[in-house]
Amino acid sequence: MTLPVKSWLKANEVVEIVHGEDGQFEEARLVRYEGDCDCVTDADRAVLDAAMVPATDQQLVPLLATLWEMTSHAQSGGDNLKLKFRGFARLLQQDYPADVAVEAIQRWQDREKWWPSWAELKGECDRLVNWRRVTREALG
Repeated sequence: MTLPVKSWLKANEVVEIVHGEDGQFEEARLVRYEGDCDCVTDADRAVLDAAMVPATDQQLVPLLATLWEMTSHAQSGGDNLKLKFRGFARLLQQDYPADVAVEAIQRWQDREKWWPSWAELKGECDRLVNWRRVTREALG
């Protein structure tokens, strides 16, 4: 008997529980799926592919400018902020879907005092997009 995709995903997910240095629960992270899924249609793949479309400059640059204004940062002389924002936007567009990039920026703004390094923002995006990547890989 073949399970529908949603049922197969739930039945075959392998989740890792992550604890912080203090031993407290930090997050549950999808690591992989076990087994082969023979129930995937092109429509299923299309849904996941559509969920990976990157944001535009028009979406990201204003959010990054707002983040700059809302956080503290080392203002070094001669910084070209437009170049900085477009650079971050390009990096986000290379690997992350629009909603993940937007959510990562908004989470940073809500939670942190300082402007993020690229590694910090990338880490936030990777956590948010991980399940999509793992799921898309499992579905072929």
